[in-house]
Order: sequence, then structure tokens, then C-alpha cells
Amino acid sequence: MKKKSRILALFTLVSVLLFTFAGGASAKEEQIHTVKLNDISVELPYDPNLYDFVRNETSTEVTVTVIERSSGKVETTIGELKDNNYFTREIAPAATDIKTIYQDYNDGFAIARLYAVLSVYSSGSFGQINSVLDTYWANVGDGVYTIEDAHANSVSGTGKFPTNKISVSGTAVIDVAFDQTGGFDLAGIGYSLTTSNHFRKAIQKGYTYTYGN
Repeated sequence: MKKKSRILALFTLVSVLLFTFAGGASAKEEQIHTVKLNDISVELPYDPNLYDFVRNETSTEVTVTVIERSSGKVETTIGELKDNNYFTREIAPAATDIKTIYQDYNDGFAIARLYAVLSVYSSGSFGQINSVLDTYWANVGDGVYTIEDAHANSVSGTGKFPTNKISVSGTAVIDVAFDQTGGFDLAGIGYSLTTSNHFRKAIQKGYTYTYGN
């Protein structure tokens, strides 16, 4: 009986250690790295020990490109536009300012961009997101393809507005006609050929953004 109890105790200890190790590994894999765009910050699930974050600023926007250090592969680009004058006060009459942010899905053939347009308020060091005016997908690549079944949404990190944190996410399908691939091996990067001779691929993006204190 004592022998069975010792075996059971040993098995329990091993199980706990394995669970702890697995949990620690998962936490390490899900490490969040925060980068600043122009006025908005974004939380990225990329370990800075494994990825480079290349910041570029022009007169019209600020971008951060995430590059895997070992392979040189571009994982994503996140950006914030500086000029939002095309949004009028009729669209956002109560807005102190408008901020447009985006995140790119880039698989080497297609680039689908997920935009979010924010109404924000700031005074001194204080800032808040009043509301999200719009979220939408756009085709910004050079290839011939369409973005279909597009869905995009935003959620307040505090469950209400105004807030300092939002999550922006979306799903879509990239559709490419068989004769528009340009010789690119789409099957090798996750596209499926349909019976109508179109390559299709379901995609998704989603990051968390913060503004103000």
C-alpha cells in the first residue's frame, strides 16, 4: 500500500512539473512587445530577441515593420497616418482629432491592409479614444486579386468608450484567378484551388492599440 502511495505521489509531482514547464513555455511564446507609431502604440506578439522592429517615418505616416531575424522574412507592417484631413467634422463633429492606423497581412503575393479610424481627445499628457469611426480592409498590393468576405471590428479594452485601449481584428478571403498568379506558387503559401479555377486563402489579423494615459 505504501509503495502504491509513493508511486502515486511521484506521478503527481511529475505531472505538476510537466504542466508548469509547458505553461512557462507558452507564456514565453506569447511575449508581447509594445512599439510606438506616431501617437498610437501597438502591442505585438513578437519576441524582440527573435525579431527586428524597423521604424520608418515620412511626412505622411509612421510605420514599423516586423522582420524575423533568422530568415529575414517580413511578418507584418503596422502604420499610423499623419494626415487625416479627408475626414470632415460632419463625419466626426465631436472629435478633437482623427487617427488612422493599419496593420498589413503580407504573404509575399498579396497585401491586405486592415484599417481603423479613431476619434481621439487629448489635453496635455491626458489622452483617450472617444470612439472607433470605421474599420475596413483594403487591397494595397501590386498583384491582381480581390479581397472578399471581409469582416472587421474593434472592441474597447475596458468594455466601454472613452477608453485608452482597443483591439482591432478582422478576417477576409483573398481570391486570385488562376491566370493571374504570375507564375507564383500560391499553393505553397496556403492557397487552395477551387473548382472555378480560382485560388483562395482565408486570412486574419488582430492587434491591440493604446492611446493616452
